[in-house]
Amino acid sequence: MFVALADVRGIQPERGNWLVTYHSNDAGTSWDEKPTVIGRGHDHPAIAVDLASPQRQGWVYITTHYGWRDCNGHLHRACSWRGPETAAARSTGQPK
Repeated sequence: MFVALADVRGIQPERGNWLVTYHSNDAGTSWDEKPTVIGRGHDHPAIAVDLASPQRQGWVYITTHYGWRDCNGHLHRACSWRGPETAAARSTGQPK
C-alpha cells in the first residue's frame, strides 16, 4: 500500500492535499490504476500494520491529522484514522 497527500489528475478541485492510497496485490510490481480517495484536509499521514493479532493480522490502518473550517472560518483539527484495509476488504467490503 502507498499513501500520499497529492494532487491527482481527475480529482476535483485541483489541490495538493487529497489523501489517496494505491494498493498492490503483487508486492509492488503493479498498482491500482486509480487511487482510492480518502478525502482532503489531511496532513501527516502514517500507516500501521497489525502483524501480531490473530484476528486482525494484515490489517492496515492509516492515521492523519485532519483540519476543517467551521461556518465562522475557525480552523479545527483532529486526528482521524481509517482501517482496516486488506485485499479482502477491497474486493468484498469486509476485512478478512
